[in-house]
Amino acid sequence: MSNDVWAIRTHRLWMLAIIVPISSILLSYILHQATGHARIWLPFISETDHAGPEAWTFKFGLAVTGVLDILMAWRMWEILRSKSDQTHWGVHASLVAGVMTGIGGIGVACFRWSLHIEEHLLFAVLIFLGGTTWAIFIHLAGRVLDLDEKGAGIRRIAISISVISVVLMATLFRLAMNEHPEIETELDLDLARTKMLFSALFEWILFAGFMLSMYSFRWDLTPLQPSEPGLP
Repeated sequence: MSNDVWAIRTHRLWMLAIIVPISSILLSYILHQATGHARIWLPFISETDHAGPEAWTFKFGLAVTGVLDILMAWRMWEILRSKSDQTHWGVHASLVAGVMTGIGGIGVACFRWSLHIEEHLLFAVLIFLGGTTWAIFIHLAGRVLDLDEKGAGIRRIAISISVISVVLMATLFRLAMNEHPEIETELDLDLARTKMLFSALFEWILFAGFMLSMYSFRWDLTPLQPSEPGLP
């Protein structure tokens, strides 16, 4: 298979890895609000996995995203490994983080938070840690591999957003749980409505940071793309 064919397929994989999660999660949110199932105007992303039409878009979208993330992590590992005779440790670590992110997405799609809270939280943590460290490891390896500065610049912003958001989201959630431990059994997030609202807000910002990190990979894949007018 020629380099041009691989480049086109890689570009399409990268596009799908951005389009699928954004479109499926936003559609799930819209359906969640439209059906009247929403607890509040800004719920946690996982709350949109509610019995109803929104569950289908959530589960399908997140499961497909998980597979795409795994494929994307593998493809980036192949590309970055080919840039140097001695592979930087961050390249290998990014593969592990990317696969971990994908597995987390598939797991969250399988385990609804209101029915399997422990399993759901476990896979959600995989997404949070995997998605954040994936970008960090690529960024560290990029310094040695001399990756495009435009992608690196976007990644610096994305990593900052992701790290700050995940810390604030987890802190607020833990404070809410400490204040109202009955939330764990009753699953009534409105018992700590304000803290949960801001925790959910930072989860959405974290998601935006993940997508910005994925967008930054565009410049790391560019050198292998053919100069055809059909490719943006």
